[in-house]
Amino acid sequence: MVEPPATSREWDAVAGGDLGLNAARSKEAEGETKKYMARKFIDEAIACASLAADALTIQVLCKQVKTLVVNYQSETHNPARTNALLSARSLARALACVGLCHHSCQFSAAAHALAWEITARMQEHGAITATRATQAAMSLAVRYAEELCADGLLSEEQKEAMILVREVLGVQAQCSYAEKNASYHNWLVELDDLDGFWERMDADSTKASVVACLGDTLTRHQDGAIKLLVLSAPDWDRLGGETVRASASFCTSSWRTSTASRVV
Repeated sequence: MVEPPATSREWDAVAGGDLGLNAARSKEAEGETKKYMARKFIDEAIACASLAADALTIQVLCKQVKTLVVNYQSETHNPARTNALLSARSLARALACVGLCHHSCQFSAAAHALAWEITARMQEHGAITATRATQAAMSLAVRYAEELCADGLLSEEQKEAMILVREVLGVQAQCSYAEKNASYHNWLVELDDLDGFWERMDADSTKASVVACLGDTLTRHQDGAIKLLVLSAPDWDRLGGETVRASASFCTSSWRTSTASRVV
């Protein structure tokens, strides 16, 4: 369903661009939305809520699928956002992984089949990539689970599963942006500036931004270079919904010594 690109830098093209949280934000819009997503896709995504809920349950709560996807995301240079399932490039990797594993893992096969069905139904209304179609349906299902259940589009069991998915996504978030995404879907914070949100995520995840956190110490001491593992984690204010500061946790090691530090 999602064919891996030739290089790890081309996942955005495979995903069809960042849809982010726009599907959920577009749900309450009147008529055709210009900035976010066409109403015909929103309506069909809502109609696919039951399929999306089952797909999310497998992708988030099934240990076998989660292990496969996490490993695949790491191998395709997406480890820092391993649990940001509902962002476009992370979801594209997740869908590619269940496609690759569907012959050897029955749960991956189920997730792949569900995503295929969602995509087919969405594509009846116009051109849309598999990632964007599935992402829209998943985003709506997890954020509006209670409302969709009241409307008869989700069962009580599916509603409870979506509540658990919200909690698990929040617990597993490995960076502030994954946490912010999870918090939005759990009704903890409103994100008004969606374009700015994704722009900051890309900017704060670059090599240059991480090096900036560390200062020019490494530049001044290149002769004493050692192996360095950097884990970037931009902090943010959960209630205010704003990025507060950029920080990086890093560990250095050599055959002589091993130290761990944190730079803010």
